[in-house]
Amino acid sequence: VVIITGDRGNFDRSALPKSVELLGQLAEMNIPWQMIRVAADENDALWDQLAENARGRIVAEHTGDGIYRTLLEALTGWPPVVADDVSLTLSFNPLQVRSYRLSGHEVTTLTGGSPDPVQVDLGADQTAIGLYEVSLKPGNGKVVASVEVAWRHPDTGEESRITRPILRDQLNGSCVSAPAWFQESVIAAKAAESLRGSYYAPRAHPVVRILDLARRVDPGIAAEADFQQLLELLDAARKLR
Repeated sequence: VVIITGDRGNFDRSALPKSVELLGQLAEMNIPWQMIRVAADENDALWDQLAENARGRIVAEHTGDGIYRTLLEALTGWPPVVADDVSLTLSFNPLQVRSYRLSGHEVTTLTGGSPDPVQVDLGADQTAIGLYEVSLKPGNGKVVASVEVAWRHPDTGEESRITRPILRDQLNGSCVSAPAWFQESVIAAKAAESLRGSYYAPRAHPVVRILDLARRVDPGIAAEADFQQLLELLDAARKLR
């Protein structure tokens, strides 16, 4: 049983015995229960006392990702973190690649340059994306880069790594023909570069160009609330400039 409460404060101490009695009945029937408080503050002594006496669990979460991970763990039994210290390292083939750069980010990112990439913990169904702008040399060479993903098992601490080649024909095609998640990432990266005045952003009407590209993205992405908010921000920036 999962209970979600929007109570951001503390409940009255007089309600504690009745709450312990009712929730304790679930524990007596071997029904695990958990309460998610939509609150940024940590549990105080009364919340902790309720969880201990009624043999349940009470956590405070205030972000969408945090609530999602907590619900996923409660309903499926999966741990909130499935991979510790995840890092991704790219090595470009100088015989095939003329130049490359990390797009849309500041210096420190998950896909930061070797030998010291940033490490993050990833939960179930969670992804991390990094975009590179790559200029290829003429030729027919197949392997343009290799990618290595390394991580540790959250329970055993065992280290694992996977290495895969990136082929030239995987880089062909246009943004509008790419997968929806890639289209969304490109728009977000270009918007970030334009709004912070990046050296790589187009000098002439950069926001207008991004908005034009955004109008051609996958309809499913275009309908998302977050994407619409990004477009509203870009349109406001266009009017200011």
